[in-house]
Amino acid sequence: MAYLAINGYELPPCKRGVSVVVTTVVDSGRDANGAVVGQRVGRDQYKIDGLEWAWLTAGTDSLYLEQFLRLCRI
Repeated sequence: MAYLAINGYELPPCKRGVSVVVTTVVDSGRDANGAVVGQRVGRDQYKIDGLEWAWLTAGTDSLYLEQFLRLCRI
């Protein structure tokens, strides 16, 4: 099983140093007592940081780039 698959294409294992970052967007402020009050806005956002491959062929590289762009709808 691959660590990362995009649109059914399994990517080869990447170099070490990959980390997953989870961000929760919050609308916060202070109430009359000065206590911080927050409410979640939307859903959690996930970011995979530090993706890097030791080598990819030109054809494989362009295929994965196309899938990344399709995923991001650029």
